[in-house]
Amino acid sequence: MGRRVTPSLSKNKSLLMKSIITIFLFLCIAASSFAQRVPSNCKAPDSVKKRYQEDAAWLAYQYEQKINSPYLDSVTIPQDLQDRFMNALLAVYNVVGLPEADTVTRTPLPHDGVTPHALIPKHPFSLEMILLQLDTSINWEKRFSKQLKPTTNSSFDSLIERYQISFDTLYKGYSPYWRAITHLLYNSLLLDSLISRTANFYRFAVPGFISGYGDGIDGAIKDSAIKLSYSLGWIDCGLGCLYHRYWKFTIFSDCSVQFDSAYTISPESNVVNFDPQNNSYLILYPNPASSILTIETLPHTTIEVVDILGKTLQKLVTSENKIEIDISSLQKGAYYIRAVSKSGTVYIDKFIKK
Repeated sequence: MGRRVTPSLSKNKSLLMKSIITIFLFLCIAASSFAQRVPSNCKAPDSVKKRYQEDAAWLAYQYEQKINSPYLDSVTIPQDLQDRFMNALLAVYNVVGLPEADTVTRTPLPHDGVTPHALIPKHPFSLEMILLQLDTSINWEKRFSKQLKPTTNSSFDSLIERYQISFDTLYKGYSPYWRAITHLLYNSLLLDSLISRTANFYRFAVPGFISGYGDGIDGAIKDSAIKLSYSLGWIDCGLGCLYHRYWKFTIFSDCSVQFDSAYTISPESNVVNFDPQNNSYLILYPNPASSILTIETLPHTTIEVVDILGKTLQKLVTSENKIEIDISSLQKGAYYIRAVSKSGTVYIDKFIKK
């Protein structure tokens, strides 16, 4: 005789099964919402490594600045740190199955309506180019312009020999500057300063500054992983770009890659009113500002100072409708003030640090 199942027990089993299925589906959905970690590798042909060589050196140089490393007093950038960032860049380049990685490494992207091309990061100054104010009426500078050794300036010759600096290319640019291209990537800000001292007058050498372009890569090291943030900027990039698109990745020690997020900062998407003349909620002045920026808004508003890479530099909550913040420590350039009201409405306005 078969076993009899009471209706209540059958009902309970049915509810339990539905609960299990619901939980299983929830876990599947939740798992799919988490960042996906995909295997990759850190190997590439020399042509690809050359493409990322300056990016890796710049990320290493930038990281040394962030942690206030003693290497900031060195002309050379630590090679092991350059290698770590190079591996991270190559891992993103090589990964298969992450469309976002293809976007930042291979997909043509539009810039101000011009023919689309791949994202090409530009840095505030070159690590391989130095601008020299050569006066060819001075004997040693004339010899240097012709790449003759020694130049007869013993201090200059000693410096060049000490750091094994080889100028692969030296040519006259816009007067009175000559462009000197090195075969290695250096802490050019310090190198420029040292070279200037050997010439016995101020600013004989200056770094090759680059401006007006919105692409970039920022990096950080967290535990054993590397965080990379790729950015594309467009419109008014001479002042920092009005629009920015960001893609963020985590690269692990085994070269696997995880896509973390992508987002856009734009006047239309996040700003209730971007025109300071008509913005009654968020008013900034003076703009441009050099030391103190005054912000008029409502009390109990969260204020953030954000750089063009989307990084929050300062954060505070207002208690009155007008506050003053000290921006004297900021580098010259474009920044944003992001204001979040108690109701959660976001307002953004742009200011220039001069």
